[in-house]
Amino acid sequence: MTTSKISFLYAQLFEHDAYASINWNEFFLLHFNGNTLREMLYRIPPECVVEKRAAFSELTNQCVAVIASQRNIKFYNACSTLTSSIFTLANIIGVSPEFLEFAFGEEFDVILRKLVASLSSVLKSDSSMYLKIITIDTAVCIHCLAVDLNANPIVPYFLNDEFCSIFEIIFSDAELRATLGPDTMKVLALLKTKEHCLKTLMEMKSVMNDNIAIMGFVQTFSVWIRALSDRFLLSIGQLSEEMDTAESFSRKVGIIVSVVFLSKISLEYYLSSVGVNHCKDNSEEPNFGEEIEFVLAFYNVMACSRKVTGSLLTAPPVECDEGVPPAVQEQSVLCSLLSFSSYVFGDLKSESSKHCSKLCLLLLLRIADDGYILNAFHDVALSTEVPLYIKPQLHRAGHLDFGDPSRTLATSLLFLLAEFLRSHLTRSFLFDHYQVALSVIHRIVVHERKCRLRTGCWKQLFLALMSVLQFLGSNEHYLSVQGDIFRLASQVMVVVNLFITYGDVLLPDAASYDFLYYEIVRQHSVFTRLNQSACSTIQKQSLEGSAENGAFHNDWPSKLINQLMNALSIVNHITPKLTEISSKQGTLSEEQVLKVVQESFDSLNLKLYDGLDVFENFDFQDETSFLFEMSNSVIKNHWDRRVPIDAQIVYNKLVETLSIMSV
Repeated sequence: MTTSKISFLYAQLFEHDAYASINWNEFFLLHFNGNTLREMLYRIPPECVVEKRAAFSELTNQCVAVIASQRNIKFYNACSTLTSSIFTLANIIGVSPEFLEFAFGEEFDVILRKLVASLSSVLKSDSSMYLKIITIDTAVCIHCLAVDLNANPIVPYFLNDEFCSIFEIIFSDAELRATLGPDTMKVLALLKTKEHCLKTLMEMKSVMNDNIAIMGFVQTFSVWIRALSDRFLLSIGQLSEEMDTAESFSRKVGIIVSVVFLSKISLEYYLSSVGVNHCKDNSEEPNFGEEIEFVLAFYNVMACSRKVTGSLLTAPPVECDEGVPPAVQEQSVLCSLLSFSSYVFGDLKSESSKHCSKLCLLLLLRIADDGYILNAFHDVALSTEVPLYIKPQLHRAGHLDFGDPSRTLATSLLFLLAEFLRSHLTRSFLFDHYQVALSVIHRIVVHERKCRLRTGCWKQLFLALMSVLQFLGSNEHYLSVQGDIFRLASQVMVVVNLFITYGDVLLPDAASYDFLYYEIVRQHSVFTRLNQSACSTIQKQSLEGSAENGAFHNDWPSKLINQLMNALSIVNHITPKLTEISSKQGTLSEEQVLKVVQESFDSLNLKLYDGLDVFENFDFQDETSFLFEMSNSVIKNHWDRRVPIDAQIVYNKLVETLSIMSV
């Protein structure tokens, strides 16, 4: 009976244009029927949509009026009707500059400001948690209205201090954080990306200045990242689903075993009382790109709040079941992020995982730009085991590397990046990823040089750098059309030259210095090949003429030649000696080569480079288009995964639950 009545009113509104005769009080007391409303709107012939303009604006205006004044079942029906109708309209006519006036009437500016203020009011008030769940779901749907966030004309109305204050309120409250956390992260990811585009990032106050809110925000991120890591480890057979068999392992890994993401539990608690089955199957292998809103939100907030960066070294408290041992929760957010990044780096076949990995690298770069964090990275008092996933390759099986408990966080990070550098040398080369990774490495090594600190896992890092150089030189022909190999090779050589020039500071002992020179001589063809390629490119540019091809003129080959001078000097100085000795004694052993290297130090003249410890400033503004691509992925994932609440609830239970509120 109720469904047929609301269907009749939908028909009156859009088929008979009789909206003046509708009793709106009765309309919003009736059970919203999303399927019927959407089907009716899609049946409107395209040429007739313009004629329904008044009906659309009347409906949306009435919805906003109810949202502003009611806190009962009418509120739910109004929110559901509003989001369903404007989303369907956007699909029909597209999100053009005229969309707002079409959907909300000539007074759309006033209406939308009223809508945002009303949604903010509900989230900040003592309203029922059910209304807050509906409210944040409405905000998410509005932010996801257009498949391209940049084209969404409603989002800028949320860019005000009144709405942004809800983030502090939600993340400061344990119950709100647990219930609304995931959807709030989604809104935060999209809103801050849009704000960044509009260049108002510094004009508005920071989203979160309150320390309690920041800790709550970090906790939400931490619980998500640990839960997703848990699913990953289960999928690769590193964890057992039974708590008793996995407990000792989980204590070492520092994740929450067999505990579903906290907010899901809390959200399920509320929605189950109105008939919603909100459980998610966590047995499937995680796709890190599908929930990228958490990483995007964390990146966006960290970009405008240094307080968030400072909280990375803490282990936020995690509310969980009594069965989870307290020791599981001891890992800091930064350790969790490093472990999570290693899981993401393990498989970059899909576009979503490539995007997520780049976002992780950008996060690490922002962290490495913070002097306080760099000092903490090298603090031996903060040394701890950081489990890092080593992806399977032909010569090894995939496994978790726990490292040494005495390993500093800087060493763990360099180990992670070294593994990344040598694990993804493929024809579909990730130039952007490698440039960011090398920028992080350069910052860490420069900090160690300035503070006279030894570089942990330097050998793995150096060999990874050599692998990159060898790959670039051997595959110049097809890599040159994908990116600038000379720029990337120059970045690598800057770090190599830091080891050559400041080896007495960075390397652990004299034997390491010997090994460094030994490897340079042994892999001499890597440097000569790159030098020849750079010289050939310069000659080609010269022949073609800078006037004709000025737009393509590249200074990086010249910079690379300059950076190769010391390596080639080592090769040219030591190789003739080795050749002379080998001609008399035959093939030389490693010990004999090392002896020649040691005897050559005093007579070797090397160039002292200027500016090795001055790293190139990374312009994060250049990543705006990438961030928008990520936000559009968030929108796509939202609609792909979303099951509308109206399709799951038992309406009578919701009415009963909200009946205690005034009508």
